[in-house]
Amino acid sequence: FDAGATIIVKEALANGRVLAHPALVERAKELGCGPDALALACVLAQPFEPHVLMGAVTPEQVASNLGAIDVCERLKAEPERLATLMAATRQESGAYWKDRAALSWNWTAAA
Repeated sequence: FDAGATIIVKEALANGRVLAHPALVERAKELGCGPDALALACVLAQPFEPHVLMGAVTPEQVASNLGAIDVCERLKAEPERLATLMAATRQESGAYWKDRAALSWNWTAAA
């Protein structure tokens, strides 16, 4: 996975939409963390070691998002759990961008 490139993940939380995904919410409860921390941890645990932009706005969001560090280590130790969760929450890219374009704050939706 080391091709000499840095990967920056901008929308790991899908602008908050992923936080209500039933599989993510259920697993977060099992792990004792917030869905935001689990979603960020899933990205951080990838073998290409991405840099992840959190997008937190409040101190509470920052604190919750930082929980991803510990959860990431747990997921790396349980790759089957990570793979299962990634498969359960996967969204086809076309559907993702269609949903994103429909958001009221999206300038392309307003045009």
